[in-house]
Amino acid sequence: RRREEEEAAERRRQQEEEERRRREEEELHRLMKEWEEDEKRRREERRLEEEAKTKRLAAEAEMLRRRQAEEQERLRQEQEQREIEEQRAKEEAKKQAEAEERKRRAAERSLFLDSLFDEFEKACDQAGVEDTLDQAFAELSAEPWGTPPGSP
Repeated sequence: RRREEEEAAERRRQQEEEERRRREEEELHRLMKEWEEDEKRRREERRLEEEAKTKRLAAEAEMLRRRQAEEQERLRQEQEQREIEEQRAKEEAKKQAEAEERKRRAAERSLFLDSLFDEFEKACDQAGVEDTLDQAFAELSAEPWGTPPGSP
């Protein structure tokens, strides 16, 4: 009987040991599953962080490209405006030079006509002709095609 009791006690102890091992294995399995889930969650968080970082960097790069394009456009417009202003200045200088040339030519013509008139007056004074200029104008108005032949 004692032996049976010892065997029964040994069986209980073995059953308890097996139960303890089974619980330990279940606990270990549960802990491993928790760890795997935590690891999976951490990987997903890292992936989402990387994705957000990539999106942020892409947005920053796009913004930088836009700013560069805007700056290039602004510089192009400034250059175009400078060229337009330079062209206007050249045209204005050309117009001024042409106007000055016209004034110079008009002044030369005026001086030439003045000298002709002076010579004409001298010739009239030397010939003793009075009212010669009035007479010449009268002849010119009488003949629409110009001075008649033989006129002074």
